[in-house]
Amino acid sequence: MNTFSFVMEYKGGTYVSQMVSNSNDMHQVCKDWAETLDTKGIGHMGKKIKKLLVYQIQAEDNKPVLLVGLVNVWFIHLMIKGKGVYINIIPTVLSSFY
Repeated sequence: MNTFSFVMEYKGGTYVSQMVSNSNDMHQVCKDWAETLDTKGIGHMGKKIKKLLVYQIQAEDNKPVLLVGLVNVWFIHLMIKGKGVYINIIPTVLSSFY
């Protein structure tokens, strides 16, 4: 099981969430995240926008890309109703810093 952190920029807000996945395929991890994303705390993201987010992330041409010069940081850029959605994905190692 792997933990992933997602940092999403959408309509002027930054939203952070985490999920656990069995997959090592980053595109599948993103699909699973989008489908299970709780949008209650995300401004301007109702059921219709979430449905568009899921649809776009599932597209084969919207696979996350590994950011050059960084270790294990991935990125996806989507356009939903003319607004940019920027998502960084970071595989997260759980530790006991607290």
